[in-house]
This record gives sequence, structure tokens and C-alpha cells, in this order.
Amino acid sequence: MHKETVTIQKLVNGGFGLAYLPSNQVILVQFALPGENITVTTEESNKNYLFGKVVQIEKEHPARIQAPCEYY
Repeated sequence: MHKETVTIQKLVNGGFGLAYLPSNQVILVQFALPGENITVTTEESNKNYLFGKVVQIEKEHPARIQAPCEYY
């Protein structure tokens, strides 16, 4: 697993946030909103893109809300 800080550009099909790594490779991140700066780890790779997981949100989107349940 490799950690990287990225900025989410937009939401795409399936609710994933799309961002670009410094190498210009596409990474799709679940539970991320457009405009957020986040630290991610790469979880899976595909021929054309990577899947990432949020480690830390550096700059939140103003519309982000807390989950209603601690187990979410």
C-alpha cells in the first residue's frame, strides 16, 4: 500500500470520487467529495485505474456531514 495526497476532481458512476495521482494515473476513492484534499492508500488496481481508500481528510467539502451512526 502506498499513501498519496490527492484532490478529488468530481464524482463518477458508483459514487466514487475521481482524482489523479502525481503520475497522472486515475484513482477512484469511495466516500470522497469533489474539492476535498485527502490522503489515500491504493487498494486495488485495474488496467486503467486504481481504487483507493481514504486515510485522512486534509480539507473537507463544506457539505460533508457526520455519519449518524458510529458503525457507519
